[in-house]
Amino acid sequence: MKIAKLTHDGERFSVPVQEIYPHEQGVKGPNGTQYPANIFNLWTNEDLRSIGYVRVVENAVPEDCILVNTETKLIKNQLVLEHEYRQKPKEAAPIKSHAQVVAEGIMADQGMPHEDAVQEQLDAIFIWFEALHQQAGAIREAIQNIRIGGPSNEIQPGPAQKLIEALSPLLDPPQEVNKFRGAYKRVKGQ
Repeated sequence: MKIAKLTHDGERFSVPVQEIYPHEQGVKGPNGTQYPANIFNLWTNEDLRSIGYVRVVENAVPEDCILVNTETKLIKNQLVLEHEYRQKPKEAAPIKSHAQVVAEGIMADQGMPHEDAVQEQLDAIFIWFEALHQQAGAIREAIQNIRIGGPSNEIQPGPAQKLIEALSPLLDPPQEVNKFRGAYKRVKGQ
């Protein structure tokens, strides 16, 4: 329960309110006497007002509303707070950058898929890159195991050398592919 400390005008206690306490607590009376917090549960409204304090009664402001104004009245030795409120405005959609708006417009004009579909395509491309990378490793290992020309393990000019040259773009993907794989893993938290 909230408690309000009234103003003493020399003759009596009344509004304006000096302070509102969020809960019951020990208080000091006008003559300096300290009173315990339980007086707010034991004393009548008249007794509390006689030492300059009153209980606070107020209407609740719903969570989906904002407080506009509060009218304060002293009624039957209680401080009545009548809150005026109104509905909170609906949250606006997040503001998009100019680039996002242009990109979405171009995608729509070109009949391109929505962002979710693009993400699914990126996922599929990443899976394809990973499979290709694994296959390239297996091919690299198989080629390295080919021994032509005896125990020297040197690959002699001929079919094996041509195979290595033809497959080198797959075995060592361009930097752009590796950049894509790295960026994709960071975004996906892998």
